[in-house]
Amino acid sequence: MKKIYIKFIVFFLILFCLQSILFAQKISLDTTFSNTGYKIQTISQFGEFGRSLAIQPDGKIVLGGYTFNGSNYDDFAAMRLNTDGTLDNSFSGDGMVTTSYGNFDLVEKLLIQPDGKILLGGTRYFGQNDFAMIRYNSNGTLDTSFDNDGGAASPINNVSEDFGRDMALQSDGKIVMVGTSQVGNNSNDIAVIRRNPNGSLDPSFNGNGIKTVLFPQNEVSADSVLIQNDGKILVGGSVFNGSTDSLLLMRFNSNGSLDTSFGNSGSSIRFIIETNHTFETLAKQFDGKILAGSKNLIVRFNLNGTIDETFGGNGFRFALHSVKDFVVNSDNSFYIGGSLRSGVAVSKYLPNGTIDTGFNDSGTITAIVANQDCFGESLAVQADGKIVIGGTCGFSGTAHFAVFRFKQEQLEKPNTAKFDFDGDKKTDTSIFRKDVGQWWYRQSSNSQTGVAQFGTSSDQLVPA
Repeated sequence: MKKIYIKFIVFFLILFCLQSILFAQKISLDTTFSNTGYKIQTISQFGEFGRSLAIQPDGKIVLGGYTFNGSNYDDFAAMRLNTDGTLDNSFSGDGMVTTSYGNFDLVEKLLIQPDGKILLGGTRYFGQNDFAMIRYNSNGTLDTSFDNDGGAASPINNVSEDFGRDMALQSDGKIVMVGTSQVGNNSNDIAVIRRNPNGSLDPSFNGNGIKTVLFPQNEVSADSVLIQNDGKILVGGSVFNGSTDSLLLMRFNSNGSLDTSFGNSGSSIRFIIETNHTFETLAKQFDGKILAGSKNLIVRFNLNGTIDETFGGNGFRFALHSVKDFVVNSDNSFYIGGSLRSGVAVSKYLPNGTIDTGFNDSGTITAIVANQDCFGESLAVQADGKIVIGGTCGFSGTAHFAVFRFKQEQLEKPNTAKFDFDGDKKTDTSIFRKDVGQWWYRQSSNSQTGVAQFGTSSDQLVPA
């Protein structure tokens, strides 16, 4: 008869469980993309800034932004890359296009329509700053069917300074842009406009296609927009009351009126951190909850505008790097893209807001280019799971368009879940029957009972 020590049994079971296999993801630059995993492209010798990226259904990558033209002016700019990272010569002849739409043009958002046409949105200065959009055909030429000349710009009112900050496409093809509007030395107003697919202002939105919201005695900004599945419009930004910055999330009905069922009569104002924060990016999860990003902060809201306190324990968490863009997966886990130190960065989070350490062991990946300061601004995931982040890389004061692509490789690693007999990463309830020398366990994967032989019926359990 043998004496079996309890500690030895536990140690044996842990070793048994370690035979189960889990998978971790190793993340690295995809060297099939431009040979290095990244593409830094000069459009103008005077420099340019990449601001927004999208992937076409055929896998080609389009990055939009603005470029300096050497005359103290900025132009709208876009480039398109083939799937291997080379410039797509079917787009404007050399893969790049620039358009002067005003004396100063700033681009904040790029969208690809279902018909393949490409929208750039932001601000143009032509005597005053206005919300502005231009649209290209899929070959890079201006689409002159869009507001008659390929571009659409309208002042919020005839004397205001207006700055377009984000843009979204509705399922019916209408285009929503948000930003701020200021008259003289007065405080900023929240401004939202909606255009028809042909570029004209949509009168079904607040009567004239334009909606402004004033917060008296407060300085406000609108920096992000999201269209819900029901057509309601979420706007993210900030409110400054002269001493304190608070984060702002508002919701409008599809006709332009404030949705008073959201938050406090249409808005949710949250003071979380004492710095100059604003919601720069929004994303919806498949359960309807709303992710909002500001600098290195992630906040999650319920659909009614309340903070979701199941996220991160109190409704928010601090990220490992700046939060510039989200991509949500079907299981409600999500990626964030941004920058860390002088490199672009991507992290992955589980649905409850905890970092996914199965993603590159630490939950994050950073790419640094020698002698370059790089900034990630916009994130997308290809159909094959490769992660693309676009932005800017520069050195000595001159910046250029930049696109990085990461590949994900599945690696095997031991399953660290204790007493996991069936390998589903969950602990299985089990008992030891010494009369037959067996462990009986209930498999969490299928609720079936399993048996593992251990020792003989004459063995005895004794304290270690």
